Amino acid sequence: MKGATFAAGVLQLHLLFASAVSAYWNRGAAERALYYAVYVLEDIHFNQDAYDGWKIAPGCVGTRKGIWGQKGRCNLAEFCDWIWATTEKDERPPKDKIKWTKAMVGAKMPDVIVSVIMGAKYTDGSFMLRHDTTPKQYGYTGNIDVSGRVWPGEAGVTDYWQSLEKFGPRAAVLKKDFDEAVKSGAIVTDPSNSKYKAHKAVIDKFNDFYTAATNAAEIVIDWRVQDKWRHLETMGDWKNSLGVDGVWEEKASAHSMVGNWNEINKEKTLDQMVDKLGITREEATNK
Repeated sequence: MKGATFAAGVLQLHLLFASAVSAYWNRGAAERALYYAVYVLEDIHFNQDAYDGWKIAPGCVGTRKGIWGQKGRCNLAEFCDWIWATTEKDERPPKDKIKWTKAMVGAKMPDVIVSVIMGAKYTDGSFMLRHDTTPKQYGYTGNIDVSGRVWPGEAGVTDYWQSLEKFGPRAAVLKKDFDEAVKSGAIVTDPSNSKYKAHKAVIDKFNDFYTAATNAAEIVIDWRVQDKWRHLETMGDWKNSLGVDGVWEEKASAHSMVGNWNEINKEKTLDQMVDKLGITREEATNK
């Protein structure tokens, strides 16, 4: 079950995704939730000169105070506007005609962030129609300026997949720096210390957004896995190559907004091929 036809189906799907600079609709909203959560985690670095500095959208200057009270950090609305990439089909939404909800400024958890981005409205109360497709796609999603705005100065980061791949390692670095600051006493955890109250707020904010980043990453991955299997389920060529339809089993995401999808059970499908086609298991595996 590792034949060229099945592999071609997976490759076709990869190329389908890789051809875009960003995802749209709920996928694009989830990816922005991940981007923003890790962007906020960089607040732990005090300023651009601390540790290895700010790497994610360092040119974004906004109205949010950072985890340490830094001025000029971007809220979610400002962040989404900053990383927007204007294309022939996607003009930058005019800031003066967009009504961001209050939750947009302080949203923490990814499901809230996703809902806010997807529910973005114009000042006249109408939802932002981004793509007049079927179904219609609303909300503040579209292409992202990966190399110029999200990861400026980062060699080799020029496309959608390279950008996504950097957020996990970046979050891990920031978590390590945070843990080391706690261990060294730079971040106070002793309630008897006069700095404890202020540092407790720092700890809570960092942990909130680290959880948000983790959950957002899971949502992004689950939606991509769902897309992959739904695509393969509708393709007929690889099924014809195997000679069977395969044994499908329902999988459920831990996040309700993603929902369920069907995946091939490899071992049961191999058994099905042996039984129905009269071939050996080795022949079925190599088919």
